[in-house]
Parts: sequence; C-alpha cells; structure tokens
Amino acid sequence: MNDRRREQTKFKPVPRLCQWLQRQFIHEDQRTSLVSIFLTTLAAVAFVFGISNLVYFDLYLLGFIELAFFVGIVAGLIDLRRNKAVDRVAWLTVIAFGAISLVFYVYIQGAYNASIWLLWFPFVAFFLLGTQRGLSAVAVYGLIVIVIVFLNFRQWPSISEVETLSNIFGALAAVTWMTFYQARITEQAYRRISELAHTDVLTGISNRRSFVQRFDTARAARASRHQRGALLLADIDNFKEINDTHGHAAGDAVIKEVSNRIATAIRQGDIVGRLGGEEFGVLLLDCDGDEAVARADELRTRIAGEAIADEFQVTVSIGVASMNGSRDEFTAVFAAADEGLYKAKAAGRNRTVLGHPNKSRFDAQ
Repeated sequence: MNDRRREQTKFKPVPRLCQWLQRQFIHEDQRTSLVSIFLTTLAAVAFVFGISNLVYFDLYLLGFIELAFFVGIVAGLIDLRRNKAVDRVAWLTVIAFGAISLVFYVYIQGAYNASIWLLWFPFVAFFLLGTQRGLSAVAVYGLIVIVIVFLNFRQWPSISEVETLSNIFGALAAVTWMTFYQARITEQAYRRISELAHTDVLTGISNRRSFVQRFDTARAARASRHQRGALLLADIDNFKEINDTHGHAAGDAVIKEVSNRIATAIRQGDIVGRLGGEEFGVLLLDCDGDEAVARADELRTRIAGEAIADEFQVTVSIGVASMNGSRDEFTAVFAAADEGLYKAKAAGRNRTVLGHPNKSRFDAQ
C-alpha cells in the first residue's frame, strides 16, 4: 500500500502550468470579472459623454440617451453582481450599445466621427457574446446600418458619395473579420486550456481535479432527487513490479488499457477519472451497498478477464463506499472507499471490499 502511495506522487494529475492557466482563464467567476470590468469602463464613457453633450455641446437628446445608457449599464452591473447572469447582461449590453451607436449615427447624419462608433460594435459583440452569437449580432447590426444608409443616402451630405460609403463599409467589414478571427483564436485556446486542465493526458479521462468537481455536481443533483450513489476506488495490483520489470512505457500501456476497460464497462451517466498513478475513481449513480459491490466485482472481473497486450495479466483491488447522506463530501466518501481498498489489498488483492463511512484505512490497522 505504501508503494501505491509513493507511486502516486510521481504523477501529477494536472501540471502546474495547467493549474495556473485554469485559475487565470477558465473559471466562470473570471468571465464575470471581465464582463464587469468592461461594463464599468463602458458606463464611465457613457457618463462622461452624456454630461459633456448636455453641458458643453447642448446636445440634449443625445446626452439624455447616453445617460440613460449609463443607468442601464449600472443596473446590469447590479444584476450581474447579485445573480451572476452573465449571458443576460452581455446580451442587454450589446443591444444597448448597438442602439445608442445607431442613434448617434442618425443624430449627426452619418458624419465621420459617428462612423467610428459603428466600428466598435463588432469588438463589443464578439467580446461579450463569443463568435457564434456575436456573428449573429453583427450581421443584424450590419443590416440595420445598410437600411439606414439606403434611406438617407441622398439626404446626408457626408454619405452621398460612393467612395465615402465604400470606406465606411470596408472598414466595418475589416474590423468584423479581425475581431471575429481574434475571438475564434481565443475560444480555441480556451477549449485547449480547459481540456488540459480537466483531462488526464495519458488516458483521456477526467483527472483528479475534474473528477472531484464532477463528483460534487453529481452529488448535489443526486441529493435534490433523493438518488443513491457509490464511489469505487480501483487500484492496479503490483503495478510497481510492471514498471520496474518492463519499464514505464509498459506501465503506461497497462494504465491506458485498464482505463479503457473501466470506461467501456460503466453505464451512461457514471463518472470515471484517474486519481493519480495507477488509481482510478468511479462514481456509480443510482446504486449503493450490495448492488455497488456487485457492479464493482463485475468491473474487477472484466479487467482481469483478458491479458493486456497478450503479456500482462492485470488485476485490480476495489474499495467501495456508499453515499447515504445528502451532504456526502468527497473527502469523507473517499476515506471510506480508501479504507475498503486498503482491506482488499491486505486480504490478498484482486478483490472488492465495502468500506465504512467515517472510517479511514488508518482506523482499520
């Protein structure tokens, strides 16, 4: 058992770089913070422009519209802080920004300084909504601009020339393409970082961090529906001998095949993850007690049923812990399963043992 613990320390479920990237980029709270900072900046700009138009330029209608936009952003920030409704606030901000930029464009009859605000809309849309929804918003916005220009082409001197219109729409198309491309690259990087932070590199299943997060999510859902559950800890027997005798490449091949056999044996909805080294966790939903032990035994038999690479006859020991309460913390359930796993190892390996809640393997010694 000590060999198992020592071997686990050689494997880091998530590299330190991925942990840092995860903390920086992939939390929902991080997205909320970015949106909050952006809206705060936008509110400040709207307030300054609104006061300036009212006090210095006597543009009362435009000034009141900008101040109304400022009030709307403040309300959105309050909603964001209280309800964390990022998508709703993002959509409302994009719509409001698009509306005020179009009002400003119409108000000063398409002058060049108004056209600059049109170019900001793609950036705002892609930043807050992402590529797919942002592209839809930009397409609708572009159609509205085309309609406005078409209806006022001969009345507004600033857009009466074809060269002027080609510059405006050319710039809008170029900015749209550049911001779309940048947003797409950012989303791809986000997905890659998320994959690295949540997936075990060797096996492709959840790593320990992701498994614990999914465990907590499933636990909360199970508690609300009064469903049963069980945690299995499966550890490859005598794995250190495989590494010492045949090398780490052979050990990796064994881990990958055992992982594959576990993943293909569990039911849809069950959760599997590599917790470290040669140890795997399996969360069985709507199953506990003797039924969980029986399913764990089926899994153990399936793993041992066929040699890996026609060379390694691998077995596993499994500890089982039932989730009986509505507030089963991972550490408590893990300790019970770990106690069962320790007993399985001590009894000769290649067997399944049910652990007891509120009892660790150290209590069993």
